[in-house]
Amino acid sequence: MPPKLTGAAPLFGVNLSARQLIEIGLWLERNGVEFYRFLSEDQKDPGLRDFFLRLTGMEIKHENWLRDLLRGQPAEPLSKLAFDESLSGREYFLRLRGLVEEKVFPLGLNFITELEGFKQPRDALPAAMRAEVQSVRLYQFLSEFRLDPAARQTVQLIITEEEAHQKEIETILRSLE
Repeated sequence: MPPKLTGAAPLFGVNLSARQLIEIGLWLERNGVEFYRFLSEDQKDPGLRDFFLRLTGMEIKHENWLRDLLRGQPAEPLSKLAFDESLSGREYFLRLRGLVEEKVFPLGLNFITELEGFKQPRDALPAAMRAEVQSVRLYQFLSEFRLDPAARQTVQLIITEEEAHQKEIETILRSLE
């Protein structure tokens, strides 16, 4: 069940806009495309390669959905944040984006060691589901920032879409059994 995102007092005083939330989503989906594409290229088993290619396609579909959402958002000027006069809102946003990279779609050496255990799609499912669960958690975390009504609606839309993505992965797995 999606969290209630309306009416709660924000835990963080930094305001995130709908555009920034969508940009984070685009960045995560792009990482997901690369993550699953990388996994598909490493596989000798055609079933496992096809599984990862399906996940790649799902990420591309979500990326396109977010691009469509972004087209309707106004451009935002750079502005300095009150708590750090040397850090613009955009720079803070880019740092925030960088910090979540390792939590959702890891591409480093730690993950590569997991690849050896992937012999069939079922073996890879926990890694795919972990990425999707972490993605939902990220958006739930971002919902704790100060959000205007449009941003709050956007984060809820993205959470709902990510939860649907989890169900799609479960459906794919069932179809492979």
